[in-house]
Amino acid sequence: MPLIAVAAAAAAALALDLALGEPPRRAHPTVWIGRLVARLVVAASSRGWGRAAGAGIVVAVCGAVLAALAALAAALAALGPWSWAAWAAAGAILLYAAISVRSMARHAGAVTSRLAEGDMGGARHSLAAVVKRDTRGLGRPGILSALVETIAENMSDGIVAPIAYFALAGAPGAMVYRAVNTIDAMVGYRTREFARIGWFGATCDDVLGYVPARLTACLIVAAAAVLGLDWRASIAAVRQDHGATASPNSGYPMAAMAGALGVRLEKAGHHVIWAGGAEPEVGHVAAARRVMVAGSAILVAAIAAASACLAAAGVGAGWLHA
Repeated sequence: MPLIAVAAAAAAALALDLALGEPPRRAHPTVWIGRLVARLVVAASSRGWGRAAGAGIVVAVCGAVLAALAALAAALAALGPWSWAAWAAAGAILLYAAISVRSMARHAGAVTSRLAEGDMGGARHSLAAVVKRDTRGLGRPGILSALVETIAENMSDGIVAPIAYFALAGAPGAMVYRAVNTIDAMVGYRTREFARIGWFGATCDDVLGYVPARLTACLIVAAAAVLGLDWRASIAAVRQDHGATASPNSGYPMAAMAGALGVRLEKAGHHVIWAGGAEPEVGHVAAARRVMVAGSAILVAAIAAASACLAAAGVGAGWLHA
């Protein structure tokens, strides 16, 4: 696939997500991956397998994803000269299924709508669908802080990383990343139940998320500048608080978002980011959503610009993502 086609596929995927939201569950590759993970975890847990089983789950799921994509590529190869165009279209659809922009915005809107109605219980329940932390005891500031944090983290895990791996390795790169991230989301929790079986998936997710998390922080700074937010504070917050979280990666986008919005983000007993900021309000959540969309658009535009420059220079014209 020519590099410019990679940019076109990424732009199409982002446009599809913004227009349609996530695909139906019955046609959603991530849902299929999740079902496979669940079956493997049940099988491993019932047999008392430990760390080795955790590594086996990652290898098996990623292998299944690559095998399915290889079969798709072989089928499309029958189209001859047009196979690359068909693969580009398939790649755009798969990337569309791998990213999450409108869905995150919709979940955030559900939480803020409950808060506007004074329904704290409903807000906590809606928030629980998108965060790992216990939401039962959260007050209004805690709910809004968690929401801004998860928007920032989703920008890295659910948008920037899949697009970046698509640019690097096409649909296989994006879908293998999504598989690893799904495994981590399902069994990477630091609980007694999953401490052993989830370790390898969590470690792989940390490794694969290393560069995208830092790239996301840069994109948040750029989006803040475009949107008229405090990009200088965004840089300062990253420098100051990128290591505040237990995760080696999530602190970067969270700190960048906190500085850009001028808010204090806190997970009680775990971390405080940009301590001198204001308590988050509903308006900050809306601003975080705008930053997420703007940063995603900047990434796609940057890939398109880089692709055009390389193509003009005659570099990478024959790069295939298949």
